[in-house]
Amino acid sequence: MAWTFQANKLGVIVGEPTGGTKRGLNGGQMFFLTLPNSKFEIDLPIVHYYHKGFPDEGVMPDYVVETTREAIQNDQDRQLSFTLKMLVK
Repeated sequence: MAWTFQANKLGVIVGEPTGGTKRGLNGGQMFFLTLPNSKFEIDLPIVHYYHKGFPDEGVMPDYVVETTREAIQNDQDRQLSFTLKMLVK
């Protein structure tokens, strides 16, 4: 979604690089395995669509604003603060 948003110039992305990859998704078909003792859930893709020629990386935001431990401890949203300052300008 972030890649489509950015590629179509629908706005500006502020934050940290996304996870995932531009090479493709699993198509929404997943097998969910819950381990019996730990109750950890593992999501395994059943179908993988590979898009040749795209980098194996997430989306880099237009403005990188990282989350810090201190910001979380002080209940601060660095991305929102950055965005509001941009809007005022």
